Amino acid sequence: ELPDYIKQALAKGDLRLADTVIYSIKPVSSKTIKMFETQDDKEIGLRNISNAKLPKNQALLVSGIVLLAGVAADMTKDKVMSTKFGAMEDYAAIVNGEFSLKSNKKQIVPETSNNVFKTSNMHNVPIGYYKLANPRLISDDILVELTIELGTMEGLDPKTHIFAGLDRKSVV
Repeated sequence: ELPDYIKQALAKGDLRLADTVIYSIKPVSSKTIKMFETQDDKEIGLRNISNAKLPKNQALLVSGIVLLAGVAADMTKDKVMSTKFGAMEDYAAIVNGEFSLKSNKKQIVPETSNNVFKTSNMHNVPIGYYKLANPRLISDDILVELTIELGTMEGLDPKTHIFAGLDRKSVV
C-alpha cells in the first residue's frame, strides 16, 4: 500500500512510475558485506542512494534482486568502477553464502542461499537475477539493508567486489 502523500502526488501528476535499479558496489573484505550503509554517499558508478535510504517522496516496489561479482584491477575507485561484473558461478565462496533483505528492520527476504543468483544456464532470466514471488514496498526515508553473509573467503581474490541491485518499479 502506497503512502497517502504518494497516492495524491501520483493522482496530481507530480510523481510518476519508473523502472529502475537501486544499486551498490562493495568489496568482499570480510564475511559480512552490508551493501547499503548509513555512512554511504551517492556516487555514480558505486551506488545511487545515500545513507541506505531512498530520497524523499520516492517509494520502491522491489520485484527482484541482482547479484554479480567481479575482480577489480586494483582497489582504486576508478578501477573498482570499471570492474567487469558477471555471473556468480565462478565465486564459490559467495555462492555458498546467504543474503537477506530488510527494510526498516522488517524482513523482506529472510536468510536465503546465494545459489538463487546462479542463472547462467537459465536463458530466460538475466544473469544473477532473483525474482521475488511477492514484490515488497519500501517507502522513502526508510533504512534499506541488504546483507551478504559468507561462510568462508577461501579462494576469493582480495580485490573481489559485489554488485547488488534492487530491481523495482519506482515512484519518482
